[in-house]
Amino acid sequence: MKRTRRTVLSNATKLSALLAGIGAGGAVAAESDEYPEWDPDTVYTGGDRVIYEGYVWEAQWWTQGDEPGANEWGPWEEVDENEDPEPEPPEGPTASFFASDSSPEPGEDVTFDASDSEGEIESYAWELDDGTEAAGEVVTHAYEDEGEYTVELTVTDADGETDSTTETVDVAEDDSPPVDPGEIPDRVFAPYHHLTTDPDTSPLEWADPAGTEYFHLAFILGTGDGTPAWDGDHDHVVGESQFDDEIRELQQQGGQVIISFGGAVGNYLASDYDDPNELADTFEFIVDEYDCPYLDIDDEAPDMSVVDLRNEALSILQDRRPEVHVGYTVRTRVDGVADTEIITNAIDNGVDVGYVNLMTMNWGWVRTSAENCIQCAEGTHEQLQEWYPDKSDDELYDMIGITPMIGVQNSGGPFYPEDAAEVRSYAEENDLSLLSFWSIERDNPGDGLDPEHSGIDQEPFEFSENFSPFTSE
Repeated sequence: MKRTRRTVLSNATKLSALLAGIGAGGAVAAESDEYPEWDPDTVYTGGDRVIYEGYVWEAQWWTQGDEPGANEWGPWEEVDENEDPEPEPPEGPTASFFASDSSPEPGEDVTFDASDSEGEIESYAWELDDGTEAAGEVVTHAYEDEGEYTVELTVTDADGETDSTTETVDVAEDDSPPVDPGEIPDRVFAPYHHLTTDPDTSPLEWADPAGTEYFHLAFILGTGDGTPAWDGDHDHVVGESQFDDEIRELQQQGGQVIISFGGAVGNYLASDYDDPNELADTFEFIVDEYDCPYLDIDDEAPDMSVVDLRNEALSILQDRRPEVHVGYTVRTRVDGVADTEIITNAIDNGVDVGYVNLMTMNWGWVRTSAENCIQCAEGTHEQLQEWYPDKSDDELYDMIGITPMIGVQNSGGPFYPEDAAEVRSYAEENDLSLLSFWSIERDNPGDGLDPEHSGIDQEPFEFSENFSPFTSE
């Protein structure tokens, strides 16, 4: 696996990525034997498809007994029949390549890989723009002088047809000042910031209105070949994204981030691997790239083979790097953790679990009230007693975080600022370790479900104002 390999990946829409599958589009009439009929007694998880009243529906998250189409914000989404058809394959070859580093320093090796080129290719010819030519599917070159170089690849197929493409490499000395990132306090308010929802606002710009220097950054996914990228976007590969500098800017001001992997939709990074040691290498690369030992695993579609491999990799990583903190953000019911197997598998694999962060949101059948959030935390405390029988009550409370979705939910009643105040009081009284919410972009007034406001009447950053005093000095 190449940790910095880039490839084109179509992104999910911003709204679906943030709001975990809001349904839209026409339904697809389907043969009854293509998918099973919906059964109110069957448990479905994200990605499962069923037939209901002659149409295909896909589950967006865990559900049982929720009738497809009964609730606009429910767990089922009609499958759109109007998807674009597959394009006709082009005649002749198609040239494509990526550079292992688009901003190397002078003398640093750069690998150019044309393996994504298509067709019956007979030859690969490279013009490297410094007077050097090369041949082969993969070539390595070092530029001695600073400057911008346009690299051209020409491929030729068995019929003599050709195609060319170019990429730019910017060679320059790295004169950025060293960063001394801050540590996450023992008790912290760290809201989620979904980087691609508002890419023009950096974490540092959110810090003042939010009253915190600490953020969960969402989400690192895989591009399909083991490359870690924000939202799986080839334009935001780890180490090659605009977000890299934004993270360092926050760290230079004494702040720090918690790097979140997963989320409600997308290709989980661990799904690209079959060797836990290679996945551990990639996790370590990310830790080093961002000078950040704080990792958050947000798994909302648990495939236990992937969960097991990822937890084994995280255990290997912590053996190598004991300073790495690993927390788990998990789906819940009102009485505690829903996907308990994620945590128990982590324990079985030897992961030092720093916290269990409760997604107190989208319960559907009840409102996300302070009372229900607290009940969920108390139920989780009982679960932790079973999983960690040698820990004290205080130590177990210290492992709990609470993360509501502020304002309007995908499913269920809203979470209000007065709920936030009550949750904070509970967290302070019981010395919980973490308060967060989804998401900082939404901490503003608005109407209806939206990724950039809460959908309720509130003061700007009112939820942050309620949670920010929780952070310890």
